[in-house]
Amino acid sequence: MVDIADGPRTPRVDLWVGFDDAAHATALGKCVLAQLDEDTRRDYLARHPLVDLTPNTITEPQRLLQQLSRELSLDQEEYAIGTSCIAVPVTDITGSVIGALAISCRANRLKKVQVNVPVIRATAERINRTLSLHSM
Repeated sequence: MVDIADGPRTPRVDLWVGFDDAAHATALGKCVLAQLDEDTRRDYLARHPLVDLTPNTITEPQRLLQQLSRELSLDQEEYAIGTSCIAVPVTDITGSVIGALAISCRANRLKKVQVNVPVIRATAERINRTLSLHSM
């Protein structure tokens, strides 16, 4: 986690469970898990039980694996009731994933946020370009 930006209408999500123990329940974590090679992902799942944080948390490894996507990850009140999240990968100029960009929202606004996936992806591309310029 590099940064969290929030505002008066978009309060930050209280990260009460660490990323290592809750990757399965967050869009950001799912996005990272989706980018791992199969052996590394299975190793993570073997070492981290999929604890149910809410009634919506996916706790079955096979179901989680089926939901992982290299393009778009969702958390539908799986980490915190009332909060949903969407995440897309940030890639470098070679196409390798170097991070993820996640947007949290009130659960009832997730569909409106999903409509803006192209804007979120474009923002991830701008982050990539900015990072590329700084690494030259």
